[in-house]
Amino acid sequence: MKKYLYLMRVHHYIKNILIFMPLIFSGNLTDRRKFTATLLGMIAFSLVTSAVYIINDIRDAEKDRMHPTKKNRPIASGAVTPFHAVVLMVFILIAAVVLLVVSDATAGSYALVILYLFINVAYSMGCPAFRCDNSCFRIFAARAFRCGPDRDGSV
Repeated sequence: MKKYLYLMRVHHYIKNILIFMPLIFSGNLTDRRKFTATLLGMIAFSLVTSAVYIINDIRDAEKDRMHPTKKNRPIASGAVTPFHAVVLMVFILIAAVVLLVVSDATAGSYALVILYLFINVAYSMGCPAFRCDNSCFRIFAARAFRCGPDRDGSV
């Protein structure tokens, strides 16, 4: 189990706490509906980031085997097969979609998650023009998951 959690880079999920910033600064942290939508959105976004890590690890496994520290990653080390990694990726992407549906996510939320996935997969596949700072996505995700102003624009 530990090897799969490492493959998913769960230890990087803390970065997605940025999604809560508009909720905090708008004074809506105690709004149960907004807090729940934001939490579910953050988990969904985190799962999508895990899928990107898995794609990248599968693609870079050969190079990673030659690297002094990356050789210990689950796929590069052989602890997780690429097949099992793909199966995990499919399950976590399905879980992310379910969380977005349950959270009553906006169309913007879905678009943001799809855009994040597209840009990062394109970059992983060798398109450097698609490289971007992922913290930008976390900030936009914060708004898309309705944690700040309501859909009508009011706070």
